[in-house]
Amino acid sequence: MRERRPFKFSRSDRLFMAVVAILMLVKITVDAFSLYSNNIRAVQDRAWWVPFVEQYTSFILMAIGLPFIVWAVRQFPLKSKEWLKHVFCHFGFSVIFFVVHVLGFIALRKMIFPMFGDVYIYGGWPKSALLEYPIDLSTYLTVAVSYIVIIHLSGVNAEKDKAIELNCGSRTIWVKPSEIIHAKAAGNYVDVTLAGKTHLVRSTLEDLQTQVNESGGNLSRIHRSTLANPDHIRERAPAKNGSRKLTMSNGDIVVMSRRYAVAQ
Repeated sequence: MRERRPFKFSRSDRLFMAVVAILMLVKITVDAFSLYSNNIRAVQDRAWWVPFVEQYTSFILMAIGLPFIVWAVRQFPLKSKEWLKHVFCHFGFSVIFFVVHVLGFIALRKMIFPMFGDVYIYGGWPKSALLEYPIDLSTYLTVAVSYIVIIHLSGVNAEKDKAIELNCGSRTIWVKPSEIIHAKAAGNYVDVTLAGKTHLVRSTLEDLQTQVNESGGNLSRIHRSTLANPDHIRERAPAKNGSRKLTMSNGDIVVMSRRYAVAQ
């Protein structure tokens, strides 16, 4: 019933990914110097730069994969009613993360090694790749669980209770995103309906939806000129031409066009 709204990373998401990337970089650097030291002690015939190229190319692909993991956790939460289905989805996503990671660092190394007068050969395929999967699965799960614990369970992303600022001409009002029931375009303005009153806000529907949803709210497009909060829908009834009539929590009836009704 709920429309999957356009995805957009929040500020908390971006901060989380930046911190994780920095921690990964620190670990990769320590690992690279450790491998370099072991190489010297073992007096191996291995160029000094190889551990650094191998570790940093791996880091680049893992950092690129961070947004993918956060997206997967946001779009397929384990606390939903479909958690079992989502577990299998995350297993599939971990395989995608692994494949992109391995193929990506192989491609990078094949480009970088010739710059040092050497040739990179990924040995032991597919055995080496299969040994790599548990490591990538561990990385995927560590990032996913950390995101759930830090962002969701700790309340870092609990911006639902944080009031947002709406410009109503000469007045400015602050409302909680969860209080917005529905909104309808009105020229260069938007009629924003709360439980007790409708405010004429200077905004576009798209900007309002982005502002509300980035602050933890939930506004979904049900018509080219209307947004509705699914949490405030009390009844859905069929209407003409395949559209739907939605009865909201304040008693208002808004129309969901056939285009959006079919998509749900």
